[in-house]
Amino acid sequence: MLRKVLLCVVALLLAFAVMMATTGQAEFFLEDDLVLASSPAEVWEVLSAVEDWPRWWPGFESAKVTPALQMGARLDLVLKGDPSKRPATVETVVNGRKISWVRDGILGSTTHTSLCLDEQGGETLFVIQSRIRGPQAFLARLTARNQFADYHQALLRSLQLQLAEDAASPLPQDS
Repeated sequence: MLRKVLLCVVALLLAFAVMMATTGQAEFFLEDDLVLASSPAEVWEVLSAVEDWPRWWPGFESAKVTPALQMGARLDLVLKGDPSKRPATVETVVNGRKISWVRDGILGSTTHTSLCLDEQGGETLFVIQSRIRGPQAFLARLTARNQFADYHQALLRSLQLQLAEDAASPLPQDS
């Protein structure tokens, strides 16, 4: 009996090692977009206010950027149901156009998120890209494509609602 248990453990360890070796360079990529009836400047104002993301970004409990929204900054994102406290690192900031960051994933993987804006006749094409590299990408391709797509769509709707709410609220008057 002990021999069978030992053989099963060895077989599982070998299978795990093979999976890690063969999926180390795996990649999962998903992109979604939406044309927003707001100017790029209005959208950028919402995106660059990182500490306000939990007001409209589904699943965020808190968000903080240190020292400021710039390349190399630390991005502390606390997600509902995710007990990890791994910070992200801001990869790209192109004022008014793009924010991207990278965060450590599971099993040595990395997750990359990119938010891009493009002006289209007074409106804004907003594009979100999610990319995972490493063993987690293999798992995401097998089990999570629909969940990622649903999450992207929820994010797009939520951003659209936030922009509409901002446009409807009166601007503060200078005294």
